[in-house]
Formats: sequence, structure tokens, C-alpha cells
Amino acid sequence: MTWTVSKAILAAGGFTDVADKKNVRLVRGGAREEPAKTILVNIVDVWEKGRTDRDVSVEAEDLIYVTARAVNFN
Repeated sequence: MTWTVSKAILAAGGFTDVADKKNVRLVRGGAREEPAKTILVNIVDVWEKGRTDRDVSVEAEDLIYVTARAVNFN
């Protein structure tokens, strides 16, 4: 099975209520004197719009970061 960013997020339990689903960062490289590369993935496009072509494959040692979106309670 090929792991993608969206599959890895689902396997980890999904998103929290305040997760920024449109700006998930996959960081690749940087381990062996090579520059790290950051790839932004919009999971909303993948899950809600069916854009599976935008779901990036995950490689060994990749890191996935999901930050909280800005929340305004006013």
C-alpha cells in the first residue's frame, strides 16, 4: 500500500476541530546534508473535491505538520 498525506492523517486519528486542513505541510529531506523541501497539501481539496492528484505520497523519514488555523470567536 502506498501511504499518502491524507491516508497518514486518517491512520493517526484524523484532524482536530481547529486543524488547518488547507495548509498541511510535508517536510522531506534534510537528513543527509541535503536541503529540506516543504510541500503544502490542501486536504480539503483531496477529501471534499476528489483531487487525489494533489495527495502527495509519503516517503520514509518524511514529517507531516498540521497546525491550528486562526480562530476568531468574535
